[in-house]
Amino acid sequence: MHAMADFLTAVSSKKITPTKSFIQEVGTLNIRKEVPINSAEAALNALKSQPSRDTVKNVLLYLATDGFNLIYPGPQNASIAHQLVNDTVPNYWRTLKAAPESDLIAQILRNPIGLGHIITRLRTLITDSKERNVPGEARSTLEHIEDALDLIDHVIQGNKTSNYVLKDILTHTKNKNLKDLTWREHLAQTASGRLLSLVAEAEDVLKKGEISRAPNWIAEGKGYASWLGRNAAELMLSTDTSDEHLTASVDFAVKLLALGYTGKLSLHQRDKKLTAQIALPTLFSPR
Repeated sequence: MHAMADFLTAVSSKKITPTKSFIQEVGTLNIRKEVPINSAEAALNALKSQPSRDTVKNVLLYLATDGFNLIYPGPQNASIAHQLVNDTVPNYWRTLKAAPESDLIAQILRNPIGLGHIITRLRTLITDSKERNVPGEARSTLEHIEDALDLIDHVIQGNKTSNYVLKDILTHTKNKNLKDLTWREHLAQTASGRLLSLVAEAEDVLKKGEISRAPNWIAEGKGYASWLGRNAAELMLSTDTSDEHLTASVDFAVKLLALGYTGKLSLHQRDKKLTAQIALPTLFSPR
């Protein structure tokens, strides 16, 4: 955000009478040549270069294609997620959240790497909000917290979120140990109290800062449990009957035991003939 502010700040107060040639020269400088986004490296470089709105859109379109996914943990993917969460969203979210690009951002960050970076940023913003004494800076931090909460909502909302994440893991990750590690990280982020407590803390910060907004559903235990229950159901109703999918589905449901809700579902892992009675929230009605 500061980079954008510096970029737009005048560096001289000297009055200049514009001439035709001067205007043409400035106009030429303001025309940025659009670089084709045809690789992850090109996408990352574009995000780092104070991109225009059109460039951001082109980057998002590339990152959302079937041939690319941030699900695989690696330095380049981590850098892309970091750039999106810590620079692109802070600078562009309020102009993008009502546009189709917001769905592209949600799709791209719908994985443990993306959500992990959002969680880290939100935690940092909450800490900063407690240390900011300058009114303007404090207000800016609160607005960034609000945007981060909106982003989390966009990323995880829907009954099939975990199903999509698992599908991406099984499709784009070939190493079994890496598959297991990535899925366990998704469980740790979502099928636990980590995200719920963090969002609730963020909402409390906004309330104390007198930011008027409807509380995020993730901060409400019942609403979040309902989301988890519906996601568990979608995992079990999936047409994928492979051992990997079935095992991951059972792991997801078992993880919900720690949340302490009542209601029962029978999970049948056909090939291994494993049946587990899992305590789940009886919350499968639409949110």
